[in-house]
Amino acid sequence: MEARAWKKPSASAAAIVAFVRVIGLKAGDAQRLVIEDPTGKAIAENRAAQLESNKAQFMLFTGRKRPATGWERGTYKATYVVERDGRMVLERKLELTL
Repeated sequence: MEARAWKKPSASAAAIVAFVRVIGLKAGDAQRLVIEDPTGKAIAENRAAQLESNKAQFMLFTGRKRPATGWERGTYKATYVVERDGRMVLERKLELTL
């Protein structure tokens, strides 16, 4: 078995990717995962189709390759939302500062 030490991403990272592993979703749930740059502009988004059946587990991800100029320094924010019957039932926020 091998243990790895994760390095904090830098402005030269090849991509910024956010992902979630969710358990217990219901048929009809709608999900979205959005990454915003330090200015609040959405740079990546994944809006999954409404689920056709209950899901014991589900993974959702979104991301963007590094721009030619590198990543802008500051805090990048990812927001994951689940809506059920038109109401938000789950929201989680993640942050990464470069």
